[in-house]
Amino acid sequence: SNLEKGFVYGMTPSLTYTKGANNVLVSSGKGKGAYSFLISNLILNTTYYYKTYAINSTGNIVYGPQCSFKTTNYETPKVNSQCINTTDKTFFSAKIYGAVIDNGGDENLEKGFIYGTSSTIYYSNGSLNTLVSSLKGKGEFSYLLTNLSLGTTYYYRTYAKNAVGEIALGPLCDFKTLNYELPKTNLNCINPTDITLFSAKIHGDVTEDGGDVNIEKGFIYGTSSSIYYINGGSNTLVSSTKGKGPFSYVLTNLSYETTYYYRTYAKNAAGEIVYGPLCNFKTLNYESPKTNLNCINPTDITISSAKIYGEITNDGGDSNLEKGFVYGTNTSLTYIKGGENTLVSSTRGQGSFTYVITNLKFGTSYYYKTYAINTLGNIVYGPLCNFSTLNLEIPKINSNCISPTAITASSVKIYGEVISDGGDVALEKGFVYGTSSNLTYSKGSANTLVSSSKGIGTYSYVISNLVYKTVYYYKSYAINAAGILEYGPLCQFSTLEPNKPTVNSECITPLKINIIDATIYGKLENWGGDQFSNSRELGAIWSTSIDNVSGSSPIGSKNISESPITENALFSIIMPNLKSSTTYYYRIYAKNITGISYGPVCSLVTKNNTAITFSTQCMPATNIQNRSATLSATITNDGGGGFGGFIWQLTPDEAYLTFENGGYTGGTLNSNILTANITNLAKGYTYYYRAYFGPDLANLKYGPICSFTTTSEPKVVTGDVTNRTSANAVLNGIIQNDGGEPITSRGFSYTYYDEKTATWSGPKSIIIPENIPFSYNLTKTESGINIRYRAFATNKTGTSYGAEVSFSFGQ
Repeated sequence: SNLEKGFVYGMTPSLTYTKGANNVLVSSGKGKGAYSFLISNLILNTTYYYKTYAINSTGNIVYGPQCSFKTTNYETPKVNSQCINTTDKTFFSAKIYGAVIDNGGDENLEKGFIYGTSSTIYYSNGSLNTLVSSLKGKGEFSYLLTNLSLGTTYYYRTYAKNAVGEIALGPLCDFKTLNYELPKTNLNCINPTDITLFSAKIHGDVTEDGGDVNIEKGFIYGTSSSIYYINGGSNTLVSSTKGKGPFSYVLTNLSYETTYYYRTYAKNAAGEIVYGPLCNFKTLNYESPKTNLNCINPTDITISSAKIYGEITNDGGDSNLEKGFVYGTNTSLTYIKGGENTLVSSTRGQGSFTYVITNLKFGTSYYYKTYAINTLGNIVYGPLCNFSTLNLEIPKINSNCISPTAITASSVKIYGEVISDGGDVALEKGFVYGTSSNLTYSKGSANTLVSSSKGIGTYSYVISNLVYKTVYYYKSYAINAAGILEYGPLCQFSTLEPNKPTVNSECITPLKINIIDATIYGKLENWGGDQFSNSRELGAIWSTSIDNVSGSSPIGSKNISESPITENALFSIIMPNLKSSTTYYYRIYAKNITGISYGPVCSLVTKNNTAITFSTQCMPATNIQNRSATLSATITNDGGGGFGGFIWQLTPDEAYLTFENGGYTGGTLNSNILTANITNLAKGYTYYYRAYFGPDLANLKYGPICSFTTTSEPKVVTGDVTNRTSANAVLNGIIQNDGGEPITSRGFSYTYYDEKTATWSGPKSIIIPENIPFSYNLTKTESGINIRYRAFATNKTGTSYGAEVSFSFGQ
């Protein structure tokens, strides 16, 4: 029931079963019964032989009778015997048709067309003129030919090709692409429009496009009647529209009063050009501009300015006409381009315009004319006109003194009033003052005070840096543009005598109290009227005795007069060189020209230096090199401040790790972490260190004793030779210590005795990628018979070697 069965087949009658052979077909069914098999990929028109076979589990095989069959052959395909009309013909494309009548038995028959401009056409696989249809087998098909030449005859044939390469060709057919006709333009000139001095709008019309809907059209123009089309030429103007129809173009940058010739042109895709009639026009010429013949009265006349008016009644065709005024104090006025008396209007062309003339002299007659100048440089003037600026009158000042205000020991605010500016709205006004009643205006002098305001109205000035308890005199003044000076009445005031300054009446909590210093606060409430004298002083006195802060014998004081302090402002003072755990009494004081004032007696207690504590845990050293390292320690309480660093030695003995006996370096304290970098160390040594911190050398505190080892070269041992034969030997090495740095390379350096030359060669180096231990299998082909070698290892610090070992192969 498990019997294997199947077929053996081939192209020869000698057939035998070979398990797994390509010509053995095993049935999917087992045991007795009918079965079948579909054989594919056979060769056409070929005789094949086959037998059934059956084989049991013991390997016994029996065959059926030998049979045979022959595969069929393709017939030559057949295509259409008559030409099929071409459709969709244009200037550059056409659609051709074909049909396969009989595929000759090949369902995947290839079909298509061959074509060209010659009647001698043939099939060429992959040729540009062989067009393969996307359809297979028999039936109708078509192909759209593109990128053809216009007005050209093309030949084509249908073809069909079967799997064995047999080709059938249809009849020779042909078609001709369409051709353009010549375009036509309007035979009459169309009158140009919008003719100006420098531009004109010309018009054209293409009446027939000759079949080219994308026909190019435009104009050619110039100052000569001999004009022709130049592709890309500056005088060939291409219209933005295509095909037939009217069009126009605005010519610019023309010359005035010049005759221009132009023609319409049309150009089709075949490059054929037709022209319209020769036409012409003439640009306009300038006329002389015209101005208003009458003077227009000026307005807004002041002592130093006036607004004058002009009008251009005709621009003579130049809309960009320059216009303006010429003016001066005499009647001889001419236009000078860029001249200071030639005023150019900001507007152009005809119309009214104005100009405000400034910086004129008061009480003076001025003359002016309107002018207009066109692009040709032709200039015309209007009538001679004139005006006179106003004259100044003497200004007037309030004849009464206005009482000063805000009088202090060193300052005052005084007042004045100008009742009339005499016509000068920019009138300067101010005060002259001094300790003498003989006061005169002197521009720029210290006793002449110029007001920031001008002209008519009240004004004031705050005078400072005055002498206390002194009589001062002052007068208002006003001076106009003509230099006419007018004074007000002589007035006076007396500065006050200052009081003693005032400081805080209650103690203010100190800003900071440390072991050996403190920062205290004071407050200046007022200077007692003395705002500017050099006698002003702020400070503090302090002592360990309350009896010694009365001012007679303080233990210390601080003058901070070099730091400007404003009234009602806090100021700070540092009390230096204090003793720890000590009570100090202090008072704030302020001094001015009148005397000195003290604040209340206050007190503070400096901190105890025993408050300084270190963490009992060592912080590991970092950035350890062969000659340097970074040390760190944690200060859990800095006791209010001080200085610190690290002490180090090659011994852990505490007696040598003191500021007096060990090497030391200052450190930086940041967020309770004290750090320092130490250098000039010896490589490969263990160093012992501890941190110190305190307010002074007599009160230092120490942290725990810690240690680190500087880096050095690695320590390496050359091992014995192992596995030695007549041709091989294993070299061995051991890294005992990496020296505190990662190993960057390891290996062996060896020399060998060359028997041919009777000399030692080398040394050679072998780099081993493995770590501890490491080895290398040395072959005789790499060296001579007698070998000397030693192991080596390298880190960042350097390279070290083991002892040298000698051996010979086979011994």
